[in-house]
Amino acid sequence: PALERGIARQAAGPPQTGQGARARRAGVPGLFRVARDLTELSVAIVDDVVTTGATVNALAAELRAAGAARVVVFAVARTPEPAQPRNV
Repeated sequence: PALERGIARQAAGPPQTGQGARARRAGVPGLFRVARDLTELSVAIVDDVVTTGATVNALAAELRAAGAARVVVFAVARTPEPAQPRNV
C-alpha cells in the first residue's frame, strides 16, 4: 500500500512479532521505496511503537537517499531495552 506523498512499502515483510533485533534488521532492507525527490526537505516519520528501530531506520535511510536533509521520528511509545545482567 502507498504511504503519504510518494513513499511506498514494497512488500509486507515478515512478521516481526517475537523476533530479535538482528532478525528485524535483516527483514527490512528494500522494504520501502521513495518515489519523489526530497532534496533539502525535512521529513517526519510518525510511528505508533518503536521496538528495535529497524523499520524507522530503514525508512529514514531511504528518505535520506532520496535527498532528505533531515529526518525525525515521532513515536507514541518505545519498548524498553532488554535488561543487562548486573554484577553484584
